[in-house]
Amino acid sequence: MICSKISHKVGPLDPDLLKTGKALGLSPVLMGILKRRNLTDPEAIRTFLDGSPEPFHDPYGLLHMERAVTRICEALSKEEKITIYGDYDVDGTSASSLLFLFLTKNLGAKAAVYIPRRDTEGYGLNLEALEKIYGGGSTLVITVDTGISGADVIKKAPAGLDVIITDHHLAPQELPAAYTVVNPNQPGDTYPEKGICGCGVAFKLCQALWHHFHPESALWTELIELAAVATVADVVPLVGENREIVRRGLKKIADTPLVGLRALVQSATREGSPITTDTIGFGLGPRINAAGRLDDAMLAVKLMTTSDSEEASTLSRELNDLNAKRQEISQRIFEEAEAMLTASGKIPTWGIVLAKEGWHPGVIGIVASRLTEKYHQPTILMSIKDGIAKGSCRSIPPVHLYHVLEACRPALIQFGGHAQAAGLTMEKDKVDDLRRLFTEAVKTALHGEIYEPEVEPDYFIPEGEAVTEKIVHELERLQPFGQDNPAPILGFEKAVITGVRTMGKEGSHLRLDLSSGGYGYKGLLWQEGPRSHYFYEGEEAAVAFA
Repeated sequence: MICSKISHKVGPLDPDLLKTGKALGLSPVLMGILKRRNLTDPEAIRTFLDGSPEPFHDPYGLLHMERAVTRICEALSKEEKITIYGDYDVDGTSASSLLFLFLTKNLGAKAAVYIPRRDTEGYGLNLEALEKIYGGGSTLVITVDTGISGADVIKKAPAGLDVIITDHHLAPQELPAAYTVVNPNQPGDTYPEKGICGCGVAFKLCQALWHHFHPESALWTELIELAAVATVADVVPLVGENREIVRRGLKKIADTPLVGLRALVQSATREGSPITTDTIGFGLGPRINAAGRLDDAMLAVKLMTTSDSEEASTLSRELNDLNAKRQEISQRIFEEAEAMLTASGKIPTWGIVLAKEGWHPGVIGIVASRLTEKYHQPTILMSIKDGIAKGSCRSIPPVHLYHVLEACRPALIQFGGHAQAAGLTMEKDKVDDLRRLFTEAVKTALHGEIYEPEVEPDYFIPEGEAVTEKIVHELERLQPFGQDNPAPILGFEKAVITGVRTMGKEGSHLRLDLSSGGYGYKGLLWQEGPRSHYFYEGEEAAVAFA
């Protein structure tokens, strides 16, 4: 990405920090990056780079966990049928699979999984589903990655059905009057990891149940690879407990006993490729998500829970095909959205709100992300059907989307989500009202100043020094990369452009040859070929790179 602003807020390393780095055997480059991530204490640095022998918090630190465990144990002793009710994204399907496998394989429970269809049932709990589940013999429902916004549904749920809600989404003003609620983001909860994903909460529930039956043993981590997949795909902070879940989960994915996950890895990666967060973010995640976006998310659950290698191969191919179809639909909707913006004569300033009949509701979130990235504005895309618009929302770093949507409440039927991503439902006739309220709220959130993205390198390479292979390998110790622990960005304060040319099909990519401090480098900028005329040989520029 080409940014017009490269800021230099990073000061020189103080002597004490350089001394700490030398004692730890770390270069000034790595110490500079660690400082930017507020890691200066030697023990904290060791833990971050090498992990901790006791990385997990007490699962009973989550509010109401004890009550949830007691009710599940009662269901086990009475051989009640338990239904796990999950969301249709990677987080929800991974959580459903993890909890199902734990309950059935480790505790011998009679359990089933229910995932609502995005196209016919929509997001969250719905009364018809709960009635169907109760009619099928279940007396206990455990939600994963959903349910915190289901107060109205819980009020009408069958009287003989107990519902335990486990979720991580921000809590609304009215909590559901369920049997109990386990959510680190509910009022009164003091659990230290507020950024844990829905599958992470399910993972903690399994740890609590395991501890109940095995109080002297170590905390359960048997299916940590599923928690790692969800943690990366749900873009939650990769620090603290989340970082350890992903670090340990990535190591286990390579030889996971889950035949479905193995099949998916084989179909999404080249043989022998290292398993990283990119493997999940660009390979596994989109394929798992494709099931819920275009078809039935239960396909993903079946894949992750099957023990049949042949079935796993068939299901992984099916998810591959769905993902390819999803890419085609996404491109078409993106082009139509661009045409709508062009037809309006002026790109909005304080947020993009677009709605159209026929847009696939399972794909518009992806397109909203692309528009947000291109125009640097919060974006809402909505699919209209039968007078109802269902939308996906994406935001920019300085705008807390959930707070903005609260200001838009008069135009909405319901909404829910996070700071950077959310979903909503509204009446078609109120789209213009939403556009007005949304743009006003975004402008207020930005204090009337147009957002201009800038890049702030973690460390500027001193003039006369080179970026060596040794430094590159050292930086790999910062992995796993993700939210709140991005891949490090280095910078040259003054580099000279020694060559400019386009690459790839139709010149879509840009290559820059650079010189800094007497050393030469080759730089690639993906999808920036059309802007090659911005640069010329001999030009001096500040450069940021990863």
